[in-house]
Amino acid sequence: MRILLVAIVLIFTQSVFAQQKGNVKGIILDKEMGGEPLAFADVSVKDAKVSSQTDFDGNYFLNIKEGTYTLQVTFAGYEKVEIPNVTIKAGETLTLNNVMLEALKISHNIKNSSQKS
Repeated sequence: MRILLVAIVLIFTQSVFAQQKGNVKGIILDKEMGGEPLAFADVSVKDAKVSSQTDFDGNYFLNIKEGTYTLQVTFAGYEKVEIPNVTIKAGETLTLNNVMLEALKISHNIKNSSQKS
């Protein structure tokens, strides 16, 4: 009887302290290449230590505790994209497809100075 009581208490405490998690998945696309999948882009949760990287087909998957977050998508040479108010519910998978990244527009001015001799 005592063993059964201890087992019930352990199971109850474990379920109370377990964090409920949900998932977010999707695909990241390259706007400059006509919507081709963007491999190896970083997808992260802003202000959290949760991140993922897209596969060869631009797919990503994150498993995070329930709550409302801002997702960030970054890739070298491309504008950062932030997706605010992403609500994750325990036991559910949210799909955010077709997030487009656009290449950075770099402009520079060259100042030509002449020397007097």
